[in-house]
Amino acid sequence: MVSVIMPAYNVDSYIEKSVKSVLQQSNDEIELIIIDDGSSDRTLELARELEKKDSRIVVLENSHAGVSKARYSGLKKASGEWIFFMDSDDLLAPWAFESMLEAADTSDICKIAALEFRDEKEIVSKMPKNKELKKVIRDGHDACLKLCTEKEFTGAALLWGRLIKKELFLHGDIQELFSEQVMEEYPYNFFEDVIIGSRLLAVAQTVTEISNVGYFHRINTSGLSHGMNITDYKYEQIKATMYGLNYYKQRGWIDLYEAQLVDGYFLVMSLYCKANISETDQTKLSACIQDVKSFDNEFKRSLNRIFWRDPIRIIYIYFWRYLPKIWLLFMKLYFR
Repeated sequence: MVSVIMPAYNVDSYIEKSVKSVLQQSNDEIELIIIDDGSSDRTLELARELEKKDSRIVVLENSHAGVSKARYSGLKKASGEWIFFMDSDDLLAPWAFESMLEAADTSDICKIAALEFRDEKEIVSKMPKNKELKKVIRDGHDACLKLCTEKEFTGAALLWGRLIKKELFLHGDIQELFSEQVMEEYPYNFFEDVIIGSRLLAVAQTVTEISNVGYFHRINTSGLSHGMNITDYKYEQIKATMYGLNYYKQRGWIDLYEAQLVDGYFLVMSLYCKANISETDQTKLSACIQDVKSFDNEFKRSLNRIFWRDPIRIIYIYFWRYLPKIWLLFMKLYFR
């Protein structure tokens, strides 16, 4: 059985369509756990109505504590062999679970191809399963490395749009993340790709990716990850990136550590530049600068090794690294 975990917050315009796309799967061995995160619109009311109509739906209520705690509540309630995290404004093709279960076989994680959209008219023609299924199988370590270096495993560390064996959450390296200290220190990124998503990928024995587009991710420009304002979520992303780097270093996975240093550079620098432009709280800005310096020191310590593996990319990074005024000008122009 597949346990679908769906956090929901103020999505009364979308939740019914999202739930319908889950319940209409060709494989109907499903439980859908909707966690309302303290919505102020009709989201909870609609979820309760849907719960009454279908015994496969369970609705939980959280105080407004964020998507990470909502997902964690759903995970504790889940009884399926497979876990599937889904955003409450996203959609699934009707054959998505059937195809993933068929392809997964003995894999720990199976990722289906995803398409981002703003208008639902964009995805109507892509809902049918109109091409032969293709799949790529890798061990988790290799998949994680490909994500950082060659971008072959696009979106591999995200949580939504993939089946994850529930037993994978019992791995010691994953259980470590469930401590109160980690969840309190990283409330936004705990159950996101920056921390738990990449670690799940790294400890998986086998990861499968299938080519058919079956998950449709709605672009919500009002979400935490969009816009120019520097939220606590964005500050935390820098710390979370360092947290992941330290994990790779402690395990002796130097290839992953150095690949993540390069891959995370532009995320860290862009957040730093946004903070310089828009942050009025000098305490927060100073803390951000210290976090960026820590990341930069890690980068410099490994520079000699990573330069010869990817010299063009490192030269490009150094161009931006020593010209912060250009970074700032670029960000001002881009977000004006």
